[in-house]
Amino acid sequence: MSVGERVRQAKPRRAPENTVTPAPRATDEQTLQPAPVRTRRSPRLIALGVLAVTLGGLGAAALFDRVAEQEQVVVVTGDLPRGATIGVEDLGVTGLGSTASISHVPAAELDQLIGQTALIDLAGGSVLPAGAIGAQDLAPGDSRLGLRLLPGRLPTGPLTPGDRVSLIPVPPPSGETEATTTGVPITAVVASAPTLAPDQSSWLVDVEVPERYAGQVAELAATDRVALVREGG
Repeated sequence: MSVGERVRQAKPRRAPENTVTPAPRATDEQTLQPAPVRTRRSPRLIALGVLAVTLGGLGAAALFDRVAEQEQVVVVTGDLPRGATIGVEDLGVTGLGSTASISHVPAAELDQLIGQTALIDLAGGSVLPAGAIGAQDLAPGDSRLGLRLLPGRLPTGPLTPGDRVSLIPVPPPSGETEATTTGVPITAVVASAPTLAPDQSSWLVDVEVPERYAGQVAELAATDRVALVREGG
């Protein structure tokens, strides 16, 4: 056999079946750059956001209208017994949404109440009813006087307006001329609870006495010759 025939009869060599063709290596630029991310806008979420903003605005407007419609009224800041003199610290102001069914005093009248008298017992934190504070009326034939009493000349326990008491004349100090007033006790009614005087050493209290004894009590009070005693019953 010639050499040419051997070449023609030779079969081509097949590549091994398990040979893997290597994939092309990615360049540094392809490795560092992430694949673009596509964003999607949900119409539903957009609609919910718009609705939330709208409802928030409506709620704020409703709250503003509600506050604007509130009426400012006078309230009692602490417990006040009947007959108490009203001070600046005793009253305050608050807003009420509806006052149609509530007896009240408008806040604009607050200044007019200072220095007047509680005509009924008032509970702290309550709305002040109309007519609960004013000038206290005296019964016909009675007089109201203010007393300054030294310690020991009045009970240490609380006295409230309406309490019945006796005013006892006290003898003058030795060496002084005897006063013309007699030593007969005088029945009286407490008109205001005792308060500490500015001198911090005496107590101030208003009492009501029969008109015929007003001059005698005033004379005793002017010379510090009166003591106040609580009556039973």
